[in-house]
Amino acid sequence: MYYYVEVSQPASGCSTVSDTAAVIVNAAPTITSQPVSSIICEGGTATQLAVSYTNGVGTPTYQWYENSVDTTTGGTAITGANTASYDPPTDTVGTIYYYVIIEFPSGGCSDLVSNIVSVEVSPVPYISSGSITICSGNSFNYDPSLISGNIVPTGTMYTWSLPVITPTGSITGASEELIPQSIISQTLLNNIDVPATAIYTVTPQSGNCLGTSFDVTVTVNPAISANVIVKNNSCFGSDNASLEATISGGIPFGSGVPYQITWSGPNGFSSTSSNIYNLEPGIYTLEVNDAGGCPFSQDYLITEPDELLITADSEKNISCYNGSDGEIRITTNGGTAPFIYNWTTTDGSGIVQGVEDQTALGAGTYHIVITDANGCIISETFTLTEPSPLATNVISSTNILCFGDSTGAIEIAVFGGTPFEISPGIYQYQYNWVGPNGFTSNSQNISNLIAGTYLVTVTDALGCTQETSVTLTQPTEIIIDVTKTDVTCYGANDGSIQIALQGGVAPYMISWSNLGNGLTQNNLSAGIYTVKVEDQNGCEKVETIEITQPIFYIDPLVTQISCFGENDGSIDLNIVGGISPLTIKWDDDSSAGIQRNNLTAGTYTVLLTDSDTYQCPITASFTIIEPLQISLNGIVEDATDCTIVNSGSIDLQVVGGTLPYRFNWSNGATTKDLTNIPPGNYLVTVTDAHACSETKQFNVIRQEPLAIALTENVKAACELKEISQETIAMGSGGFPPYTFNWSGGVISGSNNEIMTTDQRGTYSVEITDSQGCSYKENFTVNIPYIGNQSFDYTSFGIEKYQTLSIDDPIQFTNKSTGDYVSIRWDFGDGSLIVYEENPIHTYTYEDEFVVTQTVEYAVGCTYSYSRTLAITKGYELINPTGFTPNNDGINDVIRPKYKGLIAIEMSIYDTWGSLIYSEEGLALKGWDGLLKGTEAENGNYIMVVKGTSFYGKEIQETTPITLLK
Repeated sequence: MYYYVEVSQPASGCSTVSDTAAVIVNAAPTITSQPVSSIICEGGTATQLAVSYTNGVGTPTYQWYENSVDTTTGGTAITGANTASYDPPTDTVGTIYYYVIIEFPSGGCSDLVSNIVSVEVSPVPYISSGSITICSGNSFNYDPSLISGNIVPTGTMYTWSLPVITPTGSITGASEELIPQSIISQTLLNNIDVPATAIYTVTPQSGNCLGTSFDVTVTVNPAISANVIVKNNSCFGSDNASLEATISGGIPFGSGVPYQITWSGPNGFSSTSSNIYNLEPGIYTLEVNDAGGCPFSQDYLITEPDELLITADSEKNISCYNGSDGEIRITTNGGTAPFIYNWTTTDGSGIVQGVEDQTALGAGTYHIVITDANGCIISETFTLTEPSPLATNVISSTNILCFGDSTGAIEIAVFGGTPFEISPGIYQYQYNWVGPNGFTSNSQNISNLIAGTYLVTVTDALGCTQETSVTLTQPTEIIIDVTKTDVTCYGANDGSIQIALQGGVAPYMISWSNLGNGLTQNNLSAGIYTVKVEDQNGCEKVETIEITQPIFYIDPLVTQISCFGENDGSIDLNIVGGISPLTIKWDDDSSAGIQRNNLTAGTYTVLLTDSDTYQCPITASFTIIEPLQISLNGIVEDATDCTIVNSGSIDLQVVGGTLPYRFNWSNGATTKDLTNIPPGNYLVTVTDAHACSETKQFNVIRQEPLAIALTENVKAACELKEISQETIAMGSGGFPPYTFNWSGGVISGSNNEIMTTDQRGTYSVEITDSQGCSYKENFTVNIPYIGNQSFDYTSFGIEKYQTLSIDDPIQFTNKSTGDYVSIRWDFGDGSLIVYEENPIHTYTYEDEFVVTQTVEYAVGCTYSYSRTLAITKGYELINPTGFTPNNDGINDVIRPKYKGLIAIEMSIYDTWGSLIYSEEGLALKGWDGLLKGTEAENGNYIMVVKGTSFYGKEIQETTPITLLK
């Protein structure tokens, strides 16, 4: 912009204009390319640190700094590092942080500070070859970190190729290991009689850094073979066992005995002979030493059969006298099967020769001899007995005194046989009685018996039985013959009874239920009479006699008037008996019969006669009554309590009718009054004792319950990120007018019915009506939250090689906060807008792209966030141009530097185009200037490097190189 000033003097009319002046506003400088971190092995080439910028004025100065911590504060300036790029050293293991400050001259605006990056130098292992000796069948464990002079970084792992076996095929168990191991170990078996070797070529690796391969030579001495023949003892306690050893293998001593042999065994046994004899049972240990230092030790078990024993499982004596059910059952233990059984007897019977167990034996003595398969012998003798004969004796029998009674008894005694021992020292037999009418018993002596024959079967403990029968008698039955005269008229007392007796044992004693005595009873009224006759033996006979009378009487049923104003009284004479024809005469109506209906209140009298010879008349009077009319009233209390809905009541008043009353309310209640009832109509029906009823309805009222209806309005100011909510309360029910009380917020409105807040949370509002009743309601204010917008990203290339690469999918992760409803992405490369929350995007060409994330929130507010991504080709390949293989430890081999490749191949050609060296794999050793072990000549060569990027791109670079010693 150009500026000038005009100066004027109004009084004189003079003025002048100054020269123009230019004000130049320069654009502020910004860094467009930042340095990149790298991880490199010791002595390798780190990624060059470089920056670039845009805008600014003048020529800037650069100063690179290093620091031991991840900060741009307190760094140390690096001498000579004053350009836009810097190659960090890699000769010291560890992590160093680097950054650059770009300073502009006056007018160039502010200085620039780059991102801080790290260069991590990982150690490389250096290990010398070694050797180890083991015995066949053992494992070796070779740990280079335990050997002085080796450089073994913590965490170093090892792989090895297929070992070289000498002689070929002499060792088994040796194999290659392509999975990195923390220690070098395998179990090896020598299959020949002389020492054999396995040479392992091992490659160490610390992290991504490969060390130079080294050899481990493992010598495996042959194992000793004992070839022991074991012979165990033939019989228990025979001590005729032996162990015979034929030693071979190992490395025999050159002079003297070829092997040192030592036997040790139970009870201090020891021997240096190869064969040992007459051994007792136990464990014998053979130890053999040879000249190779691989001792042999083995335990051998000498056994003997268990002692040959006879166990008597059961000896069953003969159950009954002179029987043949005796048994001898045995078990043969120990010894060596099969067994030979030889049974003999001098006074017994029933032997079956050649079997272990014997059954169906008679009483006597038996002898068994058992011989096992090894000729071991054992014998045993058994004796079987039989019981004495079983006998029964009737001690007493008691006959029955009275006909049909159960007073008989039988007592018996039993001898011989084999009784049961029911308790220590107490013996008994088993009894089974049967008798008349299905009688049974298991008692020795029986009682309370009727007349008849009884049979007892006595059984002893061995099942032997004996039967005995006994017959019990009784006298004849007492018989009472009865002659009676019934009463002549209903209610008279002119009846009589006369009896005659037979049976039983005279004389008799007679007693009557009316306290009379003798054979005759006179002047009896109608009823039931009982006579008891007892004979000389005390036997009794009872007879019941009924004296009857003519039946003529009434059993009236009177029904009173049910309800006030009704004429439903009735009289039913209900005549019982009588001889037709009957005569009926009422004092108020000569034509009325035995039933009177539709009667009003009053007294009614009747006279009845039948046609019986004795003419016994019946006279009766009846009174009919009318009840008062039922009347219902009630005191109603309405249910208007604030909190208790069931606060109503009805106090019912009842007059008239006939007590007791029954109450039936429309709500199912059966009480007289209703209390604690809700509002509504209540109908009551009152019924008295005569089923007279009256109905009346009562109404209990209640106000509608208090309620609050809430209306919510959300207001948003997007540019300020401010959101508030207005809540309006509207009341209903109760008794208006209402007032409102809120738990928070800004309150407004004529009745405080509006609350406004910008805070989330749970609030409450309470409504109060004109009667003081109140109701509170809780509600939640969920004001949408507008948070911050952000995103992060990652990819295989950035995790593995610290770079964003073409053809490498980048995972974008949304880090935005708040209540957003949608997210859209613009990746800056002209691709379509994406509406996923965490999308994946792949760039196809190198450039810097601005990624813009647009976040929309629930209230309609929209915000954007952007980041710039530098997309590279994803790999680096640098071929050196010369090397000096003079073994001074500096630049002795030549190999490319690379990053981001998953396969690489290096080839060296001479100037004639002949291939003189080739190598492939991610851990290139490099060419050391040797051709078939001979130093190559100084001069020019061609290096051709082929590789594959991690996303599959094939690359090739050809570089002339110079060999100079």
